[in-house]
Amino acid sequence: MIYMRALLSGNAVVSNQIVGMYRVSQNNISSNMSIKFITSLLTELKNISLDIKRNNLNIDVNKWWYDKVISIVNWALNKKEYSFFDLIYLLIFLYTNTPSEQIKIIKKTTKIWLKS
Repeated sequence: MIYMRALLSGNAVVSNQIVGMYRVSQNNISSNMSIKFITSLLTELKNISLDIKRNNLNIDVNKWWYDKVISIVNWALNKKEYSFFDLIYLLIFLYTNTPSEQIKIIKKTTKIWLKS
């Protein structure tokens, strides 16, 4: 998300060079995220989507939001088991923060949770 923020700020350059790396290990934050941490990531995505709308970029923001949410939810729910109450918390967050097709995103998230 940091790269998306940089692009939206207008102070970014597109390059073929590697500018960042992410090392994965058992001790990463991402291996044991709370639902509140996931919703904070999703809140950041929502803020980016608002920036996309404000900057009139040629992006379908609703599709972008849906794809990003499902990607994060799928990734997070497959890393750790969450309780039913965690799922409810996440579903309420998604319902109140999804601009359109809330039911579609709720159904997909629930299916991912049931498979994990």
